[in-house]
Amino acid sequence: MPQTLDHLSRAARRLQKSHAAGDSDALRRLRLHPPRRDAGALKLADYLHVIAPENGFESWPKLKFAAEPEMAAFLATWAEDHPERVSEGGIV
Repeated sequence: MPQTLDHLSRAARRLQKSHAAGDSDALRRLRLHPPRRDAGALKLADYLHVIAPENGFESWPKLKFAAEPEMAAFLATWAEDHPERVSEGGIV
């Protein structure tokens, strides 16, 4: 299951600070998962969109939804009850 929203938000803030400092790993991560097409100044939301695919989700809203405590508990129970519908890439 996904990490807590707090942990994910902190990871995005660390990525933002690392990127601002010119960290090569941060630059690589942004190239691998570009947050948007325009070249404007990146905001925290852009870094959240980088964190999402790194955690197996196509977008931050989908990751946020899955990471909410009630939804995470529901999904864990559902996955146990429906193992045939769960794959390495997520729910099918």
